[in-house]
Amino acid sequence: LNLWTMGFIISPFLSPFAFGFLVARASWRWSYGIGSMYSAVVVLLIALFGEETIYDRTVVPIPSRRPTTGRRYRVETLVGITGVKMSKYR
Repeated sequence: LNLWTMGFIISPFLSPFAFGFLVARASWRWSYGIGSMYSAVVVLLIALFGEETIYDRTVVPIPSRRPTTGRRYRVETLVGITGVKMSKYR
C-alpha cells in the first residue's frame, strides 16, 4: 500500500523532472514521442486487461450461455455489446 501511495503522489512530479533532462539532451520532439508511445501502451493494456467496473445490482442475473472469459467476451465488453445486452433486462 505504501508503494502504491508513493507512486500516486510522486507521479505528477516525476514525469516533468525526467522529461526535463530528456529535453535538455535531445529535443521536445523526443519527449513528446516517448510520452505518446507510453500513453498508447497504457491504453492498449487497459483495453486488453481491464475489466468493466460498472455492476448493476438491480438487474436479476440471468443464466449465461457463453463463458465470461476469453477474447470475444473482452471485445464485446470493450465495445459495449455486453452493456446493450444487459439493458434489455432492466
